[in-house]
Amino acid sequence: HLSIRRQRQMCIRDSYKGWKEVADATLDSSTVDTLTISEGIGMVTFDSKNGPSFLVSSFEHGDCKLYAEVLLPHNGKAGLLLQGRYEIILADSALISDSIPNLLNIGAIAPRMRADSLVDGKVPRKNAFSKRGKWQTIEVFFKAPRFGERGVKTSYAKVWVKVNGVTVQNGVELVNSTFGGQNKAERLTGPVVFAGKQSDVAFRNVTLKRLKMKNDYHPY
Repeated sequence: HLSIRRQRQMCIRDSYKGWKEVADATLDSSTVDTLTISEGIGMVTFDSKNGPSFLVSSFEHGDCKLYAEVLLPHNGKAGLLLQGRYEIILADSALISDSIPNLLNIGAIAPRMRADSLVDGKVPRKNAFSKRGKWQTIEVFFKAPRFGERGVKTSYAKVWVKVNGVTVQNGVELVNSTFGGQNKAERLTGPVVFAGKQSDVAFRNVTLKRLKMKNDYHPY
């Protein structure tokens, strides 16, 4: 297992503005658009006032199981990019209908760019967002793309996602890097990337376990 709870295991290879290690983060009812933090160590937060920024792991992964807990303010949005290429959207989905999920839901797969259009985004099966002010749990199984002779891709990456214990993505094929991916060229490995966007966000209890998945691997 690799733990990302210690920030020293993170190597900030892109802009790191706004990211900070703290002891705790909460959502105060009087300041619903920002997180209240306690000084110390144990988790990482992003302060959005300086604009978007990325926190990049110092290690790379292929097939893996990743677990994280995320706290978002009202209307908050962030991202978790596997191998720095395939983005799982993390968003405050409290006001989105359970019966009509969309690409703004927590657990959605971001679309990719083809020509001048965004295509292949994947809506989650349902809105599994818990109450505002609560930490949301994210569990991801990821199967890296496979390559044959001369680097020709033989199979797509795949992803399974649970949000708060609910399966929202089940073996979704990722045809190529999603829009906003930090590494466009697909490879066997890549870093974990935390995307800070136009709102605050906090991550805690992040762990990654490397796996060796077979073609018929089905975690759920």
